[in-house]
Amino acid sequence: MIEICFLTAFAVCLGALYSWAFRALPGERWQFLAAAPGRRGESGWAGVNFTFYGFFSATAYAVSTGVFLLLMASVGAPLTMSLLVVALTLLVCAPASQWIAWAVEGKRYGFTIGGASFVGFFVVPLVIALLNATLGPRLAFELPLTPSLAAISIAYVLGEGLGRLACISFGCCYGKPVSETRGWVRWVSERCPFVFEGKTKKIAFASQLEGVRVAPVQAMTATLYGVLAVAATGLFFLGRYAWVLPLALGTAQVWRTYSETFRADYRGDSKITVYQWMAAFTTLAALVAPFGLPSSVIQPDLAEGLRVVWRAETILFLQGIWLALFFYMGRSMQTGAQLHFHVHVDRI
Repeated sequence: MIEICFLTAFAVCLGALYSWAFRALPGERWQFLAAAPGRRGESGWAGVNFTFYGFFSATAYAVSTGVFLLLMASVGAPLTMSLLVVALTLLVCAPASQWIAWAVEGKRYGFTIGGASFVGFFVVPLVIALLNATLGPRLAFELPLTPSLAAISIAYVLGEGLGRLACISFGCCYGKPVSETRGWVRWVSERCPFVFEGKTKKIAFASQLEGVRVAPVQAMTATLYGVLAVAATGLFFLGRYAWVLPLALGTAQVWRTYSETFRADYRGDSKITVYQWMAAFTTLAALVAPFGLPSSVIQPDLAEGLRVVWRAETILFLQGIWLALFFYMGRSMQTGAQLHFHVHVDRI
């Protein structure tokens, strides 16, 4: 019963958030969260912008990490080992998201979640093996490979889905104009288009599509990945760990490969993008995973998972991740601001 309540609350919260975000975030109001003075110039202060892109990216990382820790705790994994899986993976994947965007798109100050997830596909099993070999004997516990990969797959699709809200707020990862779409994408886009506002949104300065009705590819991705996250979590609670990978990771990568065909932002010079090759490789691996991974008879205990996530050290860890990633991804390198300060004389 507790699992059904959890999944219902999970789905309702995602639905409510997305319902608001898809209507509000394309607007100009939802790009910048704050601006802080940096250098003093002749005409005022040069400001540093902190963005909702960073806010939603950090939130996506923190929420997906929290879900991963909950799922791992539910199968008996020590919190220390789960925290180290997250920390070591982020240590590699967070900078990789910027390095790959630079290598593929030539954008030194951009990020790519697709590239980071591809790197993570190789990093996570190595991290699990490393921790089992080093900490495993001390803690008298080895992280079970199949449930661990299932938990990280759920965290991935949830995090990438939530991360699309960051893309909407910045106006990146955008779709083609509605007039250039075909088939069912055209049908959806005509009824639920995105119209971005603001000269500083990427869709405006990179493709001159401000005010143009475009395919809501970010909303499609967020919705699909949210459904996958809820469904895969249900499979996890049933102990069907091996099948979480093709459902969550496999389906997500198939969608990533396909959705690239109706995106309008620059994805490299090749007809088949590097990101599509990455997604195709990951899809194949996810589809064969159930036949090669060891089976697990561990039955998850959601109540235990909730108790572990509610511990002070877990909450502090998640807050630390949020702050670190907000300042890493939220400090805008592509926009600037001019700040002026004055006194309200009538209020003295």
